[in-house]
Amino acid sequence: MSLVTYEQVKNAVLNRGLLTRISLENGDSSLMPQGGPRLPQATIDIINKWNQDGLLEK
Repeated sequence: MSLVTYEQVKNAVLNRGLLTRISLENGDSSLMPQGGPRLPQATIDIINKWNQDGLLEK
């Protein structure tokens, strides 16, 4: 899943389970980023807050 543009990330949050996938534990086969370590919790918290605030572009 490409996450380069605002629209791609917004779509991934709304329709592709991005928040669930980045919140999984290391070792889970569905963890994003694939093949990498789990994002820091602070980064996950920022993305969750962005979602709660309406996924505003700026």
